[in-house]
Amino acid sequence: MDKEAGVTLIELIIFGSIAAVLGMLFSQYLIKPGQMTAQLIHSNASQPGLRACDQFVTDLREADPVSIPWNTLSPNGTHYTEISFAKQAYDPATGAPLAPENIQYLYQPSTLISGSLVRIDNGTTTVILANVDAPNANAPLVQESDAGSAAGKMIQIMLLYQPPNCPVYRLIRKVAVRS
Repeated sequence: MDKEAGVTLIELIIFGSIAAVLGMLFSQYLIKPGQMTAQLIHSNASQPGLRACDQFVTDLREADPVSIPWNTLSPNGTHYTEISFAKQAYDPATGAPLAPENIQYLYQPSTLISGSLVRIDNGTTTVILANVDAPNANAPLVQESDAGSAAGKMIQIMLLYQPPNCPVYRLIRKVAVRS
């Protein structure tokens, strides 16, 4: 029998090691498209929450500061799931002031841990954002922020938004309300 026929154990180990290293290096390129897809899904998932925060902030910037119930807002007050205020409306044709709009934002539960952010505008109810975790004393929907100045007060909005199959997004906005 010829001694040089076949593969020795050393050659087999060297070939196996080289194949394993090449396999590990190549597997990263196979996984990369899946990772990129997951990152895109998660980055796009927060967009509805950000749009809801933008609408909330716009309404608060237009709010009449006298109509905001400052003494009921967290951390000193007990209302951490809602806020109501009035904002002045104007006739677009003449610029004359109209009756103020009464706006209310509130958390509306749908399950034990999740619900919706709802906007009520002069009695018309609109769901702004679904899949919102319930606010509580430690994570209120709205609170008076301690960063206010002599020119105005600050309100902090915090939404705990959890889109399906995604982690919880903590969306925080601070709004200066002129006094």
